[in-house]
Amino acid sequence: EIAPIAWSFLGQSHLTPYLSRFQHAVRLYSNGSSSGLATEASQSFIHIVTKNVGMTVLMLFATPSITARLRAVATAGVGTGVWEMGNKGAVGVRLGLADHALTPQEDFSASLLGESGSLLELTFVAAHLAAMETAVERRNEDWANIVRKLVFVDSATSTSSSSSSSSSSDSDSDTAPLLANSPPTNTNTTNGTTAGAAAAVSSSSKTPLHESGIYRKTSHLVVAGDLNYRSRSTPPSATDARTAFPSPDLDANTNADDFLILAPLLATDQLTQERTAHRTLHNLSEAAIRFAPTYKLSISSRRGPGQENDDDNTGDSSDYTSVPRYADHRWPSWCDRILYAAREGVKVSGYTSLSLLPTTDHRAVALTVEIPATPLLLEDDGDDGDVEGDPDVNIDEEWKAPFELDPQWRAKRAKALRYELIVGVLAYLTWTREGEALLLGMAVGCAGGWWVMSALLYG
Repeated sequence: EIAPIAWSFLGQSHLTPYLSRFQHAVRLYSNGSSSGLATEASQSFIHIVTKNVGMTVLMLFATPSITARLRAVATAGVGTGVWEMGNKGAVGVRLGLADHALTPQEDFSASLLGESGSLLELTFVAAHLAAMETAVERRNEDWANIVRKLVFVDSATSTSSSSSSSSSSDSDSDTAPLLANSPPTNTNTTNGTTAGAAAAVSSSSKTPLHESGIYRKTSHLVVAGDLNYRSRSTPPSATDARTAFPSPDLDANTNADDFLILAPLLATDQLTQERTAHRTLHNLSEAAIRFAPTYKLSISSRRGPGQENDDDNTGDSSDYTSVPRYADHRWPSWCDRILYAAREGVKVSGYTSLSLLPTTDHRAVALTVEIPATPLLLEDDGDDGDVEGDPDVNIDEEWKAPFELDPQWRAKRAKALRYELIVGVLAYLTWTREGEALLLGMAVGCAGGWWVMSALLYG
């Protein structure tokens, strides 16, 4: 949840203060302002694209060596909340990378989703599924709707290399997306509008549109987010909280005994059970979990050092603690997950949780993965879809989407956007100080107007 619902649904500049904090954090990391940086981190990171649907957002950054190879960007989004609004849902970004940097003699091609070419395709999806322990089927339905309605759209367009070059020259600013100056690319998109280098459709183009879901044989795929699958299907008892909860600081990567403590919760992990039964996150893989559950950290453990004082005007700061602990009313669970398509040559070297932040009851996770630089070009073995040299692996079946695209996805998203605007305005007027002040001003103005009219008519 990137921001309060009012700002998330209204989008645009209302999200800037929240997004800019992540951009600032990336800039600090690039400048070496934190410890333990990898060698690659000494380079600057360029903001490629930001995409949000309601409260779910996906931001992509890359080093200059990667962005120089960038040829296409497509974005997509879908809401799965009430009335298909974006209080829950998913956003996706698909990149097309060439095997070399763009040269002045080349055109910047924005065609990505039609017939496979020579681009290395990378698809990233950020998702936020339904909450609560008992809502397993609802989470599976959310995933099905993401597969059906998260649709990338493309028409074959191209822009000049000079436009791309000017965009790259402006990329030193963290606040400007890489392709912001390359028509028709406005890659800083909000509220589910279809935009981006490959998602924008040229009105003058006569090339037929191509639609593609998140499953695509020629694309790598990474799905991440608050998937909300829990370790139990019922809330914990008071006894459970005292005797069965692990410590949030467990790390089985450094202490093998910690894994024995985590094992009972892992054995009943809902996501693992549903994936094994082929009911969700179909054909995706996950690295071994060897870190403590990422949810739900208590309110007191979300306060960082220096926040001991009474900062919420309760008059009581006795619940402050610098030691993280889990909330008593939720089973510690691995709600935050990263899954990937285990395509040929993909190697995972790290999967762990990150440091606790004082502003969230979740703990973020990170996946370090190596993906081959060559495109996923499938050999034509007739129509059988077999991988060359391995007849037991059928790519057509393995990467066929588990659900067909919804032909009405566009109309449904447009309808949901109207609902989001209405809810966003109402939330702004009733849940924000600015909105309440506006309502008060309107009330005072109406009362004053009535008094003036009464004085003129009956005075």
